[in-house]
Amino acid sequence: MKGNNTFTKNPNGKWLIATILFGSILVAGALIFVGLRLDKNGLTDEELQTKVVTGIEQYIKDQQNKANQPDISEVEGDFTDDDAVLGDKDAPLTIVEFSDFQCPACRSFYNNAFKELSSSYIGTGKVNLVYRDYPLSFHENALPAAIAAGCAKEQGGDDKFFEIHDKIFDGQNLKGNGTVEITNDELKKYAGEVGLDMKKFNDCFDNQSPLDEILKDRDDADKIGIDATPSFIIGNKKFSGAWTFDAFKEIIEAELAAAE
Repeated sequence: MKGNNTFTKNPNGKWLIATILFGSILVAGALIFVGLRLDKNGLTDEELQTKVVTGIEQYIKDQQNKANQPDISEVEGDFTDDDAVLGDKDAPLTIVEFSDFQCPACRSFYNNAFKELSSSYIGTGKVNLVYRDYPLSFHENALPAAIAAGCAKEQGGDDKFFEIHDKIFDGQNLKGNGTVEITNDELKKYAGEVGLDMKKFNDCFDNQSPLDEILKDRDDADKIGIDATPSFIIGNKKFSGAWTFDAFKEIIEAELAAAE
């Protein structure tokens, strides 16, 4: 989602499907028109029809492939900071994610590409993922959730951070689609479920102990032009959006190959 209170267009959303279909109709009409007016060059009507249909199918495929590629820019520097790391800290490649715990696009990433990244790359030691906070001001529950996760990290390290990270997104899934509310009571419930000392957690949560670190994450993101969640840095590649696993895979494989 965009930091200016507008939604980032999801590359897998209905608007994209409609655009591709509309474009396909236009191309289909053009191809049929051209096919009818040009000399058949010995083609039968059936062969000509097959050629036109093949052209339409290829157009749709090309547009889908294009749409599934992130708009990438380059950025220089180390953006890992001292935030929670999922996977082998010595992995040859790092993904830095700037995320908002109440963002529907961030939850879409968690439900889809993140799961496959975890099994294919993070779990195999090829990649690690650093989670950094970018709570958007219009998501009232994003900051408390980030504080809760930060308190989990303070008490139990990176493992507890990602346990409560998963609890938060899974809890949203149970409440339906879109932007849903995770209450402070639910955050404290999750803390208990992951085995945290509740007195220590409540003191940390109520005093907002991780707040400075969260604000630093957001400031670092602002400095490099990040204004949407989720956003990612892989190597020196920066892009935003809940992209498909295949899009991540293409970037990761290229970066891993370059690092060899």
